[in-house]
Parts: sequence; structure tokens; C-alpha cells
Amino acid sequence: MAHWPYNTAAWQRLRRLKLSTQPLCEGCAEIGITAVANTVDHVTPISEGGEAFPELDGLASYCPSCHSAKTARGTEAGAVKTAKPRKGCDADGRPLDAWHPWGASGHKANLPTLARPADLRPCLSPLTILFGPPGAGKSTYARGAMQGHDKLIDLDDIMAKLARTPTHHAPDTFLPRALAMRNAELARLANVRVDHRTFLIIAAPTAHERDWWRAHLKPDDHLLIMPERGTCVARLRKDETRGERKGEHIRACYRWFARFTESIDDKIAQGFQVRTGAGPQNIVSSSKPGPRPGGD
Repeated sequence: MAHWPYNTAAWQRLRRLKLSTQPLCEGCAEIGITAVANTVDHVTPISEGGEAFPELDGLASYCPSCHSAKTARGTEAGAVKTAKPRKGCDADGRPLDAWHPWGASGHKANLPTLARPADLRPCLSPLTILFGPPGAGKSTYARGAMQGHDKLIDLDDIMAKLARTPTHHAPDTFLPRALAMRNAELARLANVRVDHRTFLIIAAPTAHERDWWRAHLKPDDHLLIMPERGTCVARLRKDETRGERKGEHIRACYRWFARFTESIDDKIAQGFQVRTGAGPQNIVSSSKPGPRPGGD
């Protein structure tokens, strides 16, 4: 475990730098509220192996309320850990907290259930599942491989259509409905045989999650696209299409690699190139996981 940093001059300098570059609360921003931040928190807790003095992307700026809510949901809460959603709703009556049990299209549901619905059945049509962290290039890979009437199922695209925003800009309040729409499309593929191939993008950092998707959908192809963490972060930093949510996506990338576990069934591509008219070509691939990719 890294040393506890909070009483050091180095931490105070890092804290001031983070608040100067991100003075507004990131938790409030996710639910459409503007509030001044006065607390800096580690995205990956030190107790879970996080770096004591990470780059700014590995830190988050919070107001006292959001920091307390985040701590109460984390492992650092211990026996008093809670799963209660944050209070409040928007002008249409939808909960501001995407994890609220009434967050999906006005019907009682919860994100863990929507994220991995127990009633999923194997697809009758050709299906490729692409796993990997933010910034890995999953969408780029899929679009390079798609031909004819092939289809891409990507939560980012679904949320953008629902919110009528550019890709990556939709607020998280649209996530439950996007998950419900994705699940409806997967249910259709389990009932109707089509000739075209569907590409499904799933983050799934743990072996258990990837094994779950493979067992339920029975894809005829799957690939874990996993460049080095530093490569993913560099791509995210350069991607101007992510707008104000770029920092959030970079932190999600750090969390993905912090949670990553290997599966003997993984087929890994650490890099690929897209050839015009020929689809993607793996540069480095393996049917067995290699060493876990590390730092930048």
C-alpha cells in the first residue's frame, strides 16, 4: 500500500493544483448541478492500491456532500457502507442520481440489473463482443470491421441519441434508458435470425463479467482490446469530441485497469490497425492473457 499522503506538503500542493484546474464539483456536474469543490479525492482509493500522488486525472474534485456520498458508497465506509441514491430530480421528475431505483424510464429498476440482465439468451445471429477500457479503440475497431448491414450496439451512441447530444456528451441520467434499449435489441437478436453481424461493446474489466457475457450470449467471436493504460489515457486526452467529460472518461479508464482480472477464455488484442476495405487486423493478439498492463 502506498503511504498515507494527506499530512504532507506534497499532498497540499497537489490538492491546490487540482482545485485550481478543476474548481467545480465533479459529482454535482454529473447530475447537472454547479457547485464549488473544496475536497480532493483519489479516484482509486489508496487502500485499494491507488497511487498516493497520482496525476491530476487520478484525482477528483468534490463538494462536501458529494465527497461524503462517495465515501459512504466505497470500501472505506466499512460497516456503515450504504447504497442509498442521492436525493433530487430534474424538471421531468427523473432522479438526478443514475443509480436511483426509479431511474429507468419511470419504472422501478436498478442499474446492476439492467447492466447484466439475467434473462439474456444466446443470439441466433452472428455476434462479436468487444471488451476493453475507455480509449482502447473498441468503436474504431468495430467500424473498421463492419460491412454491409452490420450493426454496432454501443451505449455511448444510444445515450447520445436519447439525449440528442454528440457522442460522449449525454448526461448519466440517460444511462438506465440506454441500457434498457440495448437489452431490448439483444433480446430481439435472441428471437430473430439476421444475416448481418452485430458488434457489441462492453467494458467488463473483470474476468467474471466477461465470462458472464460470453456464457449468456454465446457469441461466435469475442475480443478483449487492451492497449497499455498509458496509451488509452493519451488517446482520451487528445480526443476533443469528449468535451467537458474528458476527465471523467480518463478516470473511468484508470478504474478499469485497477479492476482488471484475467480469464483463460480471453482473446487479447493489444493493438490493431484498420485497413481500408479489409477491416481490422490484429497486430498483437493472444488466446491467453499476458502480463497485466501496468502504468503509463
